[in-house]
Amino acid sequence: MTASCVLLLSVFGVHTAFAYLKEKPPFMRVCYTSDPSFTRCSTEAVQQVFSNIQKGFPGTGIEPVDPLNIPEIKLLQGADGPITLNASMVNVTVTGLSNVKIESNNVNLEDYGFTTRLKIPKLRIEGLYTVNGRILVLPLTGHGDAWLEPEDLNVMAHVEVSMRVVDDIKFFKPEGVHVNFTIGSLRLRLDNLFNGLKALEERTNDYININWRPVVESLKPILSRIVAGFLSGILTNVFENIPAKYFIGDLS
Repeated sequence: MTASCVLLLSVFGVHTAFAYLKEKPPFMRVCYTSDPSFTRCSTEAVQQVFSNIQKGFPGTGIEPVDPLNIPEIKLLQGADGPITLNASMVNVTVTGLSNVKIESNNVNLEDYGFTTRLKIPKLRIEGLYTVNGRILVLPLTGHGDAWLEPEDLNVMAHVEVSMRVVDDIKFFKPEGVHVNFTIGSLRLRLDNLFNGLKALEERTNDYININWRPVVESLKPILSRIVAGFLSGILTNVFENIPAKYFIGDLS
C-alpha cells in the first residue's frame, strides 16, 4: 500500500453567492510585467495580501485565515515503512498563518503559474484525533484531543493556475499546488492514548517528541500534501474574490 493523504477542501465552507471585490483593496500593490523589478514587486505584493487577509473581508467570500478552520484531515500511511497509520483529525483549528513571511514570488509570464518561497515561524494545529497504527517502534491507538506545533517551516510552493472570466473580469484559478518543505522543530501532544493508560501515554508522547525528526521525515509526503491543501484553500479563497488585474496590471 502506498502512502496517501486526503485533506477535505471545504476549508472555507460553501459560498452561496459570488461577491468579488469591485474595487482594488488599498493594501494591494499592482505589479506590471513590463517593470524590470516585477519579481520584487510581486514578492512584496503577495506579502501584503497575506498580511491583510488574516481577518477576512466582510461582504465578500474572503474569510479569515488565522485562525483557519478545517472540518477534517485524514491520514493513511501504508505498511511499507517505519510508520503505519490510519488516522484522522476533525474540528481542526490552525493558527499562525498570519505570520507568513514571503521570501520570493516568481511568476511564469507564459501561463502565470508561480513559485513562492515562504517561511512560517510557528503553527499551532489543534483538533480531535483518532489513530490506529505504529510510529517507528511504537504501536499507537487512541482517540481524544491533540495539538501539534511545527516551528521554522521553510516552504517552497509551485502553483499551477488557469484563468476564468466572470462578468468580463478575469480571475486566477489555482489548478494544482506542489509543496516541499523543511521544518526546524516539532512538538505534539496526543491525549487519551491507549484508553487513558497515563504512564504509557506519557512515555509515547515523550518518545515521539524526542524522535520528531524521523517521524517528520517518514510522514513528509503526507505532510507536504497537507501543507499544499492549506495553501490551496487559501489561494482559492483569495483568487475567487480578487480580480487578476489587481495582481498584474498589464495582464494579457
